[in-house]
Amino acid sequence: MREICARCGGVFRGVWALRLLWCKTDEFYVCRRCWEWECGEGHGKGWKSVGTPVREIAAMTLIFGLCAGGAFGPTAIAEGVLITGWFSLAIGSLATLPFAAVAVHLVRLRSRRRELHRTKSQGVRPSDVSRETVPRDESLPWRPNPVWSVPRRFAVAMAALVPTLVLVVAMWLAFSPLDREDFYFLTVFGGMFLGIGAGFPLMWASGGGRGPRAIAVSNRGVHFWYPSPYERRLADGYIAWDEIAFIGVRGSGENSERVIERKNGVRENLGPLSRANFRFLVDKWTRRRGPGP
Repeated sequence: MREICARCGGVFRGVWALRLLWCKTDEFYVCRRCWEWECGEGHGKGWKSVGTPVREIAAMTLIFGLCAGGAFGPTAIAEGVLITGWFSLAIGSLATLPFAAVAVHLVRLRSRRRELHRTKSQGVRPSDVSRETVPRDESLPWRPNPVWSVPRRFAVAMAALVPTLVLVVAMWLAFSPLDREDFYFLTVFGGMFLGIGAGFPLMWASGGGRGPRAIAVSNRGVHFWYPSPYERRLADGYIAWDEIAFIGVRGSGENSERVIERKNGVRENLGPLSRANFRFLVDKWTRRRGPGP
């Protein structure tokens, strides 16, 4: 998975590509830094990039239909238009045998946002974000913030284990006298379980964990340090005191969340901070704000 910021040309790969922001005025994807520095508040910040591209959804749909086999029954080859005026998806017969050879012509699908972004970012020169090196300002009183992450080797091992388990289960299903209902149940829910087992470790490995590795408070504001160059482009590294309207907990019960709110209404999630660092930040904000409601 690969996406480019339409303003600075930064190339984001893997799970980082899903965290680009949609500029509502110019209608293309940008990194967080470009949205704040160049787009401006008047442009509006849309939701992050769609979690799963349409082509991945189409591929998983075909795999699901293939595993479920006769649950859909044989159908004639036909074409269906996903979005009028865009690309179409041709689905062939899945037949009644789950392991039969199936020839399916799959046209690459793209969402409307991705088409607009691709068109408007054609003249932008790409740059490799992963090569950026920015030293941390050691003059600030940094406090370490532990962030849980999955080791890359463990994630790769899990991803390699899943295809092996799929092959073993497929062989077992092929030579076991199972009822049709039992077969559908095992293929569908077993496939979902194996897919999730490989997906989450890979997501964490490609992203390297989320959240700042250190925080600092100065007379100017609150500072966050992210070791990953991707994270530095996609998250706030500094928020001035005069921009902050609130630091604390919003909501109650299961809906409560630790946040830092700007005066312009933008809310940042402080969930990745440790409890000690969150209390430290709230205490600093309370002392600076002074007595009040």
